[in-house]
Amino acid sequence: MVSKSHLSQIEAFLLTKYKIEDKLTLENLKEAQKVRLYSDIKGKTYHSKLFRAQEHEIANVKASSTWLQKGNNQAKSEGIYCFLQDRNVFLGQEDNAPIFVNTERQWTI
Repeated sequence: MVSKSHLSQIEAFLLTKYKIEDKLTLENLKEAQKVRLYSDIKGKTYHSKLFRAQEHEIANVKASSTWLQKGNNQAKSEGIYCFLQDRNVFLGQEDNAPIFVNTERQWTI
């Protein structure tokens, strides 16, 4: 006998929406929501670039954010750094920024 309460309808909706085959538990629901969210994000052009950048072994988003937040930067410098970082992540720029074209100094990481 199928229960006709509103909770059973919600459970049936969640099982269908997230394609959960096991019994509905909080852990299963959280995992299914995360999988669906990541698949939706990877389907979007600019959002997926950010997530791919986070998966790169050289990129360290936490250290970069800490450096920008707690570093000894002027507001103008921080704005330029954020712009360059966004330019590289979202627009896929591989070459140097125009302000660095005429510099002779070699930048090493």
